[in-house]
Amino acid sequence: MNAVVVESMLTCPHCGCAARETMPTDARLFFCECRGCGALLRPKGEMAKAAIAKTAAFKLMPTLTIAKLKAMPPAGSQAYLDLLETHYYAGLRKSGFPEQ
Repeated sequence: MNAVVVESMLTCPHCGCAARETMPTDARLFFCECRGCGALLRPKGEMAKAAIAKTAAFKLMPTLTIAKLKAMPPAGSQAYLDLLETHYYAGLRKSGFPEQ
């Protein structure tokens, strides 16, 4: 089985600051704050890439659902959790992730 990549180099489109970020494996974290200017960074909404990522995720975890993601321990404030609902979970639904 392929190892899951949990690190990415993110570059802020606002100030150009680049930083290596690690996705936690024990909590949900789908937005990142720029270390340079404080802008909230989030996925771009690229549906073709989302479809490829969804296929890869289902190979690793065939029973993955939005409900199971929501059951993971949350990381962040209520405002952050609201962003997850309005942006991240909405994007997963658009890409075809099952709700239950």
